[in-house]
Amino acid sequence: MADAALRRTGADYVQFPQAYVHAAHTAAGVDAELEEYFRSTAQVADGAEAVLLTGTLCVISRAALVACGGWSMATTTEDAETGVALCSAGFTGRYIAQVVGRGYLPFSLRELEQQRHRWASGNLQTLRLHLSKIVGRQSRLGLRKRLAVLAQLTAWLNVSLLPALVLMLALVSQSRARTVVVIAAIAVILGIFDILWRIVHRGLREGHSFGTILRAFACRLALAPVSSQASFDTLVGHNLKFVVTAKRANSVRAVPLLPVKHVVLSAIAVAGLPAAAQYDPVVLLATMLLALLLPAALLTGGSLENYRTAVALANKGALT
Repeated sequence: MADAALRRTGADYVQFPQAYVHAAHTAAGVDAELEEYFRSTAQVADGAEAVLLTGTLCVISRAALVACGGWSMATTTEDAETGVALCSAGFTGRYIAQVVGRGYLPFSLRELEQQRHRWASGNLQTLRLHLSKIVGRQSRLGLRKRLAVLAQLTAWLNVSLLPALVLMLALVSQSRARTVVVIAAIAVILGIFDILWRIVHRGLREGHSFGTILRAFACRLALAPVSSQASFDTLVGHNLKFVVTAKRANSVRAVPLLPVKHVVLSAIAVAGLPAAAQYDPVVLLATMLLALLLPAALLTGGSLENYRTAVALANKGALT
């Protein structure tokens, strides 16, 4: 199949979508949230023949891999970085929307957050490291390829942490800097509505049920704090390590960890609602949206707990 994929597309490397066993009935929302990247960003990049790699289910011509220096280990998303190196060296990458293998989702919200932190921070690391190759004067990439690479490397980027913190601090201190508070509120609303548009638009096109779309939105919203943290950690130069996502389901039901960040952020938002009502309606709306972080996290964590249980039972049945 590997050689056939390269011959069929005429590309130097190809990427297939990631898919997950037992996800359709227990964690359809998480599955749809992850699928949105392939259905949107990767498909657009395919038109530019500038698809980056996602680590699994990819096929690379040996000649192309050797020519670009081999598999890189300079960032925590070495797959995406290798894709940038391939594109920059003039090789073409295509996306084939065909499921050829299935793996496991992370089994808890905490593990999903660890994975997302690595994706967001690693891609931003790659962008910083190879910025000149992507958009510099010496870049060998055309405009369409540049835009495609940038879109993929920033797909998990989230910069809403700063405006959210500014808004919450203003509500707690009852700041009189109305303009700053309104600007922060608008930034928060735009960030959340961007999430809503991406998930709902793709969900409707794919024919997902309302429940699946709602859970996919909840998943992306629940991951917003860690995506923001990852972006901040990378920009300030924190030492980032490669953390392997645990993919073993224990048959013993675990006690889910309380999502502390979401509890704190939602609690501050709820406590700040009276103060928010004294500002413009846009401030009240932004505060109400931030209060949804905890429900979104609990919904996503519950879906992954059900998924873990389903996988553990399925594995147990396969062994008996």
